[in-house]
Amino acid sequence: MPQIVCRIALDVSVNDAGQVMMAKQGDRNSRLLCVRFTDCGRPISLEAETAVLLNVARREEAFAYAGAVTGEGEALFTIPAFALEEAGAVECDVTALDADGGRLTSSKFTIMVEESVCPDGGLGSGEGADLAAQLLAEQTVQTLVPEIGESGYRLLPALNRKYALDLSDAAYTTDGAWSPIILELPTPASAQRENWILIYCHALVHANAGAVTVDWGADRLFADGVEPLVTMGDFDIVCTYSPIAAKWQIGVVQYAVTGGTV
Repeated sequence: MPQIVCRIALDVSVNDAGQVMMAKQGDRNSRLLCVRFTDCGRPISLEAETAVLLNVARREEAFAYAGAVTGEGEALFTIPAFALEEAGAVECDVTALDADGGRLTSSKFTIMVEESVCPDGGLGSGEGADLAAQLLAEQTVQTLVPEIGESGYRLLPALNRKYALDLSDAAYTTDGAWSPIILELPTPASAQRENWILIYCHALVHANAGAVTVDWGADRLFADGVEPLVTMGDFDIVCTYSPIAAKWQIGVVQYAVTGGTV
């Protein structure tokens, strides 16, 4: 997530409440505020152990949010979601506190929250929105959780998705041996488009069980006609559908630290 930093100076002796900064409605964890305290324009450096608070008032509600002191003696905050939930003017100031009970608060400033064209971030409806949702899903790495079946743990990935599969839990072994891990691939509804599945796997190589064994399913295509043998604890399963053969092609890429042991 890209982040921007807005730098302002707030005086503790002169009323300079006319300062206004802009933000967009609905933004989260993307806007930082760095505040330099000044005294009649003279910079004040905050000590590292100083506690700093960003005080935010919106209509009838007001909350304080903790920040941090930077190496340059400035107060750094993430502008909270509360401040950006609604369009309009939000009043703020900054307080510095020390361990002896000392308190110093700056003059006020305003965050002018500009209304978002689409505040809920929704993709809308129609073919364009469906395509956007599809592209977003294809780029997101989802967690693949094995389902318990009668003959073992079933992997049921969907088409055109990236997954992370963690098999490090001891539940996937019984009496020191791997429980059956069964890969069940869907049948593409259309062979006119590219169909693929990518699974990033982490499976501890147990002392007695060795590397994980995978049941790849029937009627699959493999490089050189040989089913992949997993020997490493970290590997990728790459599945691509061949519309000509009307079968899934499966490959495995395995990883290990150079010079390390399995």
